[in-house]
Amino acid sequence: MKKEAIQSMMNPVRLMIMREITKNGQMTTKEIQSACGDISQATLYRHLSDLRKNDIIHVVAENQIRGTIEKVYAIKVDPMTEIRGKVNQMTKKELSDIFSQFIISLLSDYDEYIKKSKSLSALGKEFSMFTTSMFLTDEETVTMIKEIQQILKKNADHDSQPGRRLRKVSTILSTSLDTNIKGEKS
Repeated sequence: MKKEAIQSMMNPVRLMIMREITKNGQMTTKEIQSACGDISQATLYRHLSDLRKNDIIHVVAENQIRGTIEKVYAIKVDPMTEIRGKVNQMTKKELSDIFSQFIISLLSDYDEYIKKSKSLSALGKEFSMFTTSMFLTDEETVTMIKEIQQILKKNADHDSQPGRRLRKVSTILSTSLDTNIKGEKS
């Protein structure tokens, strides 16, 4: 997967589009717009075009609807699996660029939330960030990641409906390279 494709996927709107298409298998533009909410048609077409240009989605069918062609989209490859599968082939700079893009996406989401929020009193219910440090073996770490993924998948399958708003959960797991941690040999 090209660096441009990875950067393209890190856009919050494109992430939402990919999530909806992945969840549904195939979707028309109209279905995507309905599922994603407040996206103008022009903006949606721009994002779909970028995702197609970067080989993330493709057209799997074209339906004739009253004189116009309605495209049906599907995910071409599972982007996150593709990234994970190629991490060993990436340079440190490419990985750093992807991580930076990820952080920029988080900052952009937060900044947009603060700008649109009428009151910060609800912030405690709608926004959270925390760091927890723990000592885990590699096996315990893998188990924990799988448990987190199961919880997220269970809740990611909810449909958009009144009372539900898009919530974004992002995770970063890092490992200390400090070799003088209690219990380890120097």
